[in-house]
Amino acid sequence: MRNKSLKGIIVSIFIAGILSAQTKITISNTTGDQILPTVCKGKSSYLVCWVDNRAGINTDRVYGKIIAEHRGVLPGIDFLITSTPSVSKPIITFNPTNNKFLVTNFGWNKGFFVPENVQSIDSTNVWMSEDGMHPEAMCFDGDKYFMVFYCTYGANKHKLLGKFFSENGEAIDDSLITIDELYIPKDISVAFNGNQYLVVWSDDRRAGIYDIYAQLLSKEGTPLPNDFCISYEDWIVMDTLDESSPKVSSDGTNWFVIWEGDYQIKGRIVYPNSQLGDSTITLIDDKDSYFPALSFNGEMYIVSASTIDEFNIVMIARTGEVIKNQCFLQNEPVYWTDICADKFGYLTVFNTKNTQDYDLYGMFANTEIYAFPDTSIFKIISNPFIGFARVTGYTGELQIYDVSGRKVETANITNEWTTFGNNLKHGVYFAKPRDNCGIKTFKIVKMR
Repeated sequence: MRNKSLKGIIVSIFIAGILSAQTKITISNTTGDQILPTVCKGKSSYLVCWVDNRAGINTDRVYGKIIAEHRGVLPGIDFLITSTPSVSKPIITFNPTNNKFLVTNFGWNKGFFVPENVQSIDSTNVWMSEDGMHPEAMCFDGDKYFMVFYCTYGANKHKLLGKFFSENGEAIDDSLITIDELYIPKDISVAFNGNQYLVVWSDDRRAGIYDIYAQLLSKEGTPLPNDFCISYEDWIVMDTLDESSPKVSSDGTNWFVIWEGDYQIKGRIVYPNSQLGDSTITLIDDKDSYFPALSFNGEMYIVSASTIDEFNIVMIARTGEVIKNQCFLQNEPVYWTDICADKFGYLTVFNTKNTQDYDLYGMFANTEIYAFPDTSIFKIISNPFIGFARVTGYTGELQIYDVSGRKVETANITNEWTTFGNNLKHGVYFAKPRDNCGIKTFKIVKMR
């Protein structure tokens, strides 16, 4: 049984540093609804964008706010990205070369630059598409932007198209890359691993039943070679037919894809040769799990999602194993989440509803937090340790993982004199005991 409350939690950080905790902040709670938030990290700050109808019904516009990296500091006010109407979640990416965010949206044919730490848009706009082409996802590969469009044409025909733009927002050429053109796609996401793009989406090639599909493309935009299925559920045994809301992120080599299926949050590794991880992983097994979001912090993937009565943060190793699943905001329904992480921490953004309107909040955390129930008597003796380590208050299997998520040792703990870690090199590891309370992960450090 997973821990459902922050009460009675002991937070331990087994490295030098300051004890950190989740910090909930108000991003925007002005009149009207502030919904569908997206967050992106720059070098020293975050940009949060959302759809806002503060001017009245049927006046949905996209607003933004720069949020300092330092926990909870909000150095400015909401600013208008564009007065162009919008009812879709904003799309943001960051270019570290020119220190600018690029913001666009499904209903626009333009993109808008927002300089980091500046509370307004740049005067330079990006003309991205013609009528009928709708921006759905984008990423920056270090040299150029890759934009994915959803296009309708003819009599009920649909395409997924790709196009490259320079870092100044100019179309590199007029050619369009056909990613998929046979089915109705939705919920498109894209990520770059340093050499290839992976585009993922949900489509209805089973005649109205949506499954998760993907397409690999080279850095030059060449499809490699055909699209492939990531998840195809047996409709006979499912309570619900559709799989939706896929998100993808990369660790620099492989990709991790998450999605909503059967009202649970699931995930799977994808390799550069289009091969899939051995099996689909259930990340959040509560029924009524929604709005998944995904980011990679340099060591692990971090997923945020909401259930009917709480908010979940899940930390996942590169190999796809769940390191920790923590629940927050119990009995406070959360809607429309997003998350962005780096090696220092993460900011997750989400909506909650007051008596009349949806307001926008965020939550900072240090990604090196590991929390456990205070009823646990599991204890690692002498951590950090030299030579070997021992545990008290536990017998059973103890798995040891390195920071990449690779299992490096399995110890059978029979009593408090059982040692482990003898053959490990110095460095940081994760010790994972198994008991009736599920899986908890402890950070351990072996010294020289």
